[in-house]
Amino acid sequence: MFLTAYFKSQYLDSTFGNNGNLLLQGIGAFFGTAIQNDGKLVLAGKTSDNKGLLCRLNPDGSFDNTFGVAGKLIFHEEQCNYEVVSPAKILDDGSIVLLYDGSNNNNSFRIRKLVKLKSNGSLDESFNSTTICSDFTLLSNGKIIVVPGFGNKLIRLNNNGSIDTSFGNMGIKTLSGVSDINYLETDPLTNDVFLMDSNSRKIWKINNEGMQNMTSYSYSNYVSNIKFFKNSLFLSGGVYNSDYVSTSIRKLNANFTLDQSFGSSGTVSMSNPKANIDLIFQNDEKALQLNFIPYGNEIQIARFNTIGTVDNFFGNQGKFDFQPGIDRIYSTYFLYNKSNTLYVISTEQPNNNQVTNFRNVVISKINIDGNLSILESKKQKLILYPNPATSFIYFSKKINSIELFSKEGKKIETTTANKSLSVSNLNKGIYILKGVDENGNAISEKFIKK
Repeated sequence: MFLTAYFKSQYLDSTFGNNGNLLLQGIGAFFGTAIQNDGKLVLAGKTSDNKGLLCRLNPDGSFDNTFGVAGKLIFHEEQCNYEVVSPAKILDDGSIVLLYDGSNNNNSFRIRKLVKLKSNGSLDESFNSTTICSDFTLLSNGKIIVVPGFGNKLIRLNNNGSIDTSFGNMGIKTLSGVSDINYLETDPLTNDVFLMDSNSRKIWKINNEGMQNMTSYSYSNYVSNIKFFKNSLFLSGGVYNSDYVSTSIRKLNANFTLDQSFGSSGTVSMSNPKANIDLIFQNDEKALQLNFIPYGNEIQIARFNTIGTVDNFFGNQGKFDFQPGIDRIYSTYFLYNKSNTLYVISTEQPNNNQVTNFRNVVISKINIDGNLSILESKKQKLILYPNPATSFIYFSKKINSIELFSKEGKKIETTTANKSLSVSNLNKGIYILKGVDENGNAISEKFIKK
């Protein structure tokens, strides 16, 4: 008789709010989220009467009284009737850069600008940017890449808000083949910028000097966001055919080809009648995908292993579903800190189906405690030896099927080895061995051929 039950490795934190869900009644709506190194939550959006709103909360959900006025900052221009601040991004020194967008009722007057705050929420008057901005991303050197309205241009700003004339043509880069930039992501090591163009349905890369890589990645199914992690670019989205069919993650190599060592030919997907909205990575490099049914009352978190397989030891076959306690979810976002605590920020849609006068937000706190299932705790790590190898490599347990990849992700061979593999015909280098062991567990290990 085999014991197949498992201990859940995730749960709503019953010490937080009401059994894991904290209701911020009448607060408004949040459309941008960030988390500081000290675990404090920064939430950007608007008030219930449509003024810009930035809040900072302590990890226990209480408002941080050292920030702004009782943890809140209100942004309002007299000419504007509808205002929002989002996104908000945190620099290494704790200062905050955010996008303010305000307009009047008929949109004949509009302000879109960047604002920089000190860590206590006071205005950083040394930052002065007059550049129109519809989106932005921070670089590791403190500079800022700005999308100046919707179109095909990027502008790079210095950390004081002035235009960096060393980028592109006097600070402005006009992109070829791009018409509508609607998502930005950066490589923190090189400061290369990746952007998503929803019109052409392509992903492009711009290097630190403003040069455009003319090799792009085209996608057909919807992509909700892109994330750069561990030298690879991940596309999170799914399939939508008049309704949501499945969710997926695609992994791209540096040359914009699908990484064949990840999932099935570079993609992992699961049947899922929910919309994907966010993607993050845990400390152990597993991917967490946030999904929900728009205007429904349930949220789902799915977890994937590093090799691109569904983590069946998480929740129910890789999915953890819960209800935050609001009837109609309009938007939802992830926040994750290094202590394996996950926050989900959900805004409730008003009953009148309007996108103004939002009122209620729920923060859900989920502990990813790392407890293993009974079956998983009995697994033994696969050992390859000798490593480096010259002629044969041996396995500490039986492997039923093997796929061999180069370090660049190119598939070299597929075999049905048992407890050894001949590597004598391989060139010198690093290789990735991917397979399934005798218990059905997915494995992925590196070895060196010398």
